[in-house]
Amino acid sequence: MRLTMILGVSIFAFSVLASSAAQAKVTEPPKITSPAKLKPGEGAVRLSVRTQKQFTETFFLYFVRLDENGGDSDSYVRIERGAGVPFAGSNMIDVKAVIYRMPVGRYRLLGYTMRCEGVPFEGALCSGSISGPFPTGYYKNPAPTFDVKDGSFADVGDFILEYTGPRPIGEINGIAEVDEHRSDIRWKPIAAARPAAFANLADPGAPTIPAAFQSRITCETRPKGVMLYIPFAC
Repeated sequence: MRLTMILGVSIFAFSVLASSAAQAKVTEPPKITSPAKLKPGEGAVRLSVRTQKQFTETFFLYFVRLDENGGDSDSYVRIERGAGVPFAGSNMIDVKAVIYRMPVGRYRLLGYTMRCEGVPFEGALCSGSISGPFPTGYYKNPAPTFDVKDGSFADVGDFILEYTGPRPIGEINGIAEVDEHRSDIRWKPIAAARPAAFANLADPGAPTIPAAFQSRITCETRPKGVMLYIPFAC
């Protein structure tokens, strides 16, 4: 009975997400390694997207472009972080700073999904796994925001899907019980210096990060000896 309910709701949620994505302007910004790739009306944006534990599905982080009045427009940016092959050395836990080119404007963190590819909404459920739904999140103001200006380099930071449940991480022993607790997006600056190729680009200003979004994670990579599918602490 419970499995039937989960799958039924999940299929509905997936179809709604797919529908919402079809009606919105969702773009995946191109990656660049040189400012020469920037076009007029674009700026460079460096950010990292990762998770505090390994998942088996691709992680999608969404930003919404704000309109002239500071409200949400119908234009969204989606950044992906693939699960990779953990046992071959590729995971979704370590910092992976990437530089993208994006149209000028002000952007706000909107939310994230796992497995579902559509624009997230409050209360969205994405599943298809017998173990239960994958996490999703939706954020209203105040939420992290950043500016992209013409020909600039915005160092936006490291966005982490971080465990925010009530239990101390050291008390979590199994994969199943981890999935019962909430995770949310948290933020920290990228430790690595700005790449030399972008050194001469103007700085549009630091992102605005509300205190509630500050990360508790201090390390850039998964500590040795920590199980992939359990949230690490550092």
